[in-house]
Amino acid sequence: MNLKESIRRILREQRDFSDSIVKYLNVAIISQYETICKVEVTAPRNREFSSSFYSVKVFFIGDYRLPGDGEILDEIWNLIYDTFGLATDIFSAYVKNCDETIETLNENTSGQIRKVLREETDINIFGHNYNELLNNITSSDSGLMYVNPEELLKHKIKFLKKIEKKGSIKLFRVVFSKSKKKINIKKLGHHYVYDMDDFHEQMLDYLYYNAKRKDPSLNEDDVWVVEIETPTSNIDYSETILTYSLHPKEDEITIKDYSNVKLIDISKYYE
Repeated sequence: MNLKESIRRILREQRDFSDSIVKYLNVAIISQYETICKVEVTAPRNREFSSSFYSVKVFFIGDYRLPGDGEILDEIWNLIYDTFGLATDIFSAYVKNCDETIETLNENTSGQIRKVLREETDINIFGHNYNELLNNITSSDSGLMYVNPEELLKHKIKFLKKIEKKGSIKLFRVVFSKSKKKINIKKLGHHYVYDMDDFHEQMLDYLYYNAKRKDPSLNEDDVWVVEIETPTSNIDYSETILTYSLHPKEDEITIKDYSNVKLIDISKYYE
């Protein structure tokens, strides 16, 4: 549940949103524009003519409409709709001066919204704080350029939550070995990828370097693809999302128990 949905949850208990909308706009919009005196909001049942929409009247300082006023009205309409989920009829009115002071959020409502903000920033993602994961991705060490870190993180979280709902999943791993027979199928390891396209030359070079330290006879083309199937409950989601936040270019999936897998196939990577 995002911030806007959380605010809606708190405020939907009220039968009339008019006061809440005014108080929210006083902070979010009116304080940002010196040309606005106040906003009046009327609930559908209190309007002079029958309507299913709230009426919003924005009082501008001046004798007539100025360039830019229309954009402000559009901004207010969008804010109300995005935050409260309410469509409105919005109007402008013009006054020579402000004869009423701008209200501020009352202590009760502001306290509720502050609570929502705390809930959102402390959101738990597979045992990790969302903001900490985001900070990992946005750090200079991640190596990302020309991409939106938050979109990447949200996409990964959505992907992992989708996997959680499945019973099992097929994954891939590369192994360096002089022959297929020498591959230890009882200890295949913990790190896999979901898609063959997730393997890239930089990753293969790194794995080859480590494998060659153990077996100097290995060549770069002595690489095999191991395909396995494992229950989605065997995925270590906490380690997977943390590793991704630290190394977003390495789209790996970590499993808990490498013995809890079913071997599907072993084939040469370079054919």
